[in-house]
Amino acid sequence: MPHIVEAGVDIARTPQDVFDVVADPARLPEWQPSFAPADAGKDVPASLRLLQRLEASGQGPRP
Repeated sequence: MPHIVEAGVDIARTPQDVFDVVADPARLPEWQPSFAPADAGKDVPASLRLLQRLEASGQGPRP
């Protein structure tokens, strides 16, 4: 039987305020603790510079 985890949080802001924060790559370190800055090493458009590395631990896939 799969484990189900539910979590929630109440944010005392409007949905637009929240979206403005999470949609702005420059503010990613404020709310994404796993964020690690990356440098492309050359001139590229800002929209191409976002890198997200996800690390997970656990039991792995289940049959």
